[in-house]
Amino acid sequence: MLHLNQKAARSVFITALLGLLALIVAACGSTDSTITASTPANNALTTVSSSSQNNIGFGNALLDWNPQTHKLVVTISLTGLVPNSVHPSHIHTGNCTTMGAIKHMLNNVVADSHGNALTVTTLSNIKGIPQTGWYINVHHGPDLATTANAAPIYCGNVVNPNPDTNHEQVIKTHLNLIYINQFANVNKVSSTVPGNGDVNPYGTAVVKESVGNLTKGNVLVSNFNNGGNLQGTGTTIVQIAPNGTQTLFAQLNSNSCADGIGLTTALVELKRGWVIVGSLPAAQGKFANVKPGCLIVLNAQGQTVATWTGQNINGPWDATAVENEDGSQAELFITNVLNGVVPANTNIVNQGTIVRFDLQVPHQNEGKPSIESTATVGAGFSEKTDAAALVIGPTGLGLGNNDILYVADTLNNRIVAIDHASTRQSPEHANLHVLTSGGSLNAELGLSIAPNGDILTVNGGDGNLVEIQPDGTQIAKILVSNMGTPPGAGCLFGIATVPGGAGVYFTDDCTNQLNILQ
Repeated sequence: MLHLNQKAARSVFITALLGLLALIVAACGSTDSTITASTPANNALTTVSSSSQNNIGFGNALLDWNPQTHKLVVTISLTGLVPNSVHPSHIHTGNCTTMGAIKHMLNNVVADSHGNALTVTTLSNIKGIPQTGWYINVHHGPDLATTANAAPIYCGNVVNPNPDTNHEQVIKTHLNLIYINQFANVNKVSSTVPGNGDVNPYGTAVVKESVGNLTKGNVLVSNFNNGGNLQGTGTTIVQIAPNGTQTLFAQLNSNSCADGIGLTTALVELKRGWVIVGSLPAAQGKFANVKPGCLIVLNAQGQTVATWTGQNINGPWDATAVENEDGSQAELFITNVLNGVVPANTNIVNQGTIVRFDLQVPHQNEGKPSIESTATVGAGFSEKTDAAALVIGPTGLGLGNNDILYVADTLNNRIVAIDHASTRQSPEHANLHVLTSGGSLNAELGLSIAPNGDILTVNGGDGNLVEIQPDGTQIAKILVSNMGTPPGAGCLFGIATVPGGAGVYFTDDCTNQLNILQ
């Protein structure tokens, strides 16, 4: 937040606002304040292609209070909105975490044909801007008739360092995007069941570049169960286009992994066309037959080119990867969930690990990916066997800003943050940096980083998708699966953000589908 005493500073702020990118979403309500007309953005704003309806930007609000007239002018500047969309907006009492009642009604934020908006509201009879206790909300819209429409998509706390009413008050407030609240509809993309009948879709990965049989923007899904619904026996990866067309990308057998095949959520696709998938096999679907498994490397034709095993791979359950610009190097992170669980006999043991593999990655037909070094970066995660889920342990992974690796600590309903994840050579204990726990988290599984840097995760204990800010604030949740009791329990697993910030892909194990929140 920024505070200015000089009246001349007002024009500087307004000029700056005209060049800022953002999305903003509002709240609803009534007020006795006088309101002037709202205007779409002018040509000074940076334009966004109308074909990209969910671009990620930054929103700002400028509050200018005049002590002589007691008028408050609120200017909201946004880009990246759905073209011609309408979003209610207000000043509320409280803050973005503990949302409160409407204090002042603002004009609707109205996007132009390019998705830009510059909305100005003048409020009369205002006694000043308080030091704290106000926040600005912009809603999904176009009205507040439903819960989805009323959901805030942008929010910003108003902080006034000097609330002295003897001088003009000019406050600039950043409006934070609430990513998942932009989207109101859950739709089926495709069945994930291939010709052999495999079910229980787990891993979800969006194809980065078109190489071989891989098509950019398509989604890969790995199946954990076979056609008889036996866990730890699924052998297939399907490729699904955004239009719902499904094709078989790979069907694996024991030649790809001596321990057997049971494809897990540990599924990543690299931009040079390599696919890496984890196998945690359990013959006949029984935990008594479970084996450490392996990581399987596939080329862009879906053929196995390498199998990685060893002490750093013991029940690879989930994975994420980051790459350099040309894709020649990558860091692969996996979770291991079988350390010590067999002798524990359904009791919880705190031996789950997170391992980083530093990879050299050639182009297709120029060799195969190789492991240059490994390091255990996280340890002490809870894990146990489970009759319904086979095994439960650390699952979702996502590398966020500032080299922080976020881990879904499923059994403890919490998200753990591991710093210096790309460079550390020793493990950080699971209890050291807990980002957030409890609240809306309920046996969270898959995890992804949203384009705005927030952490997205899906609950195994209910059907909710949860959004968490990097400071640990659980900012939003949406019910995306409602089968069973409680609704969505046991249905959600894999998750990935849609390219261009256009939604969230997720697998629904209860329906054997890839769905999209959009």
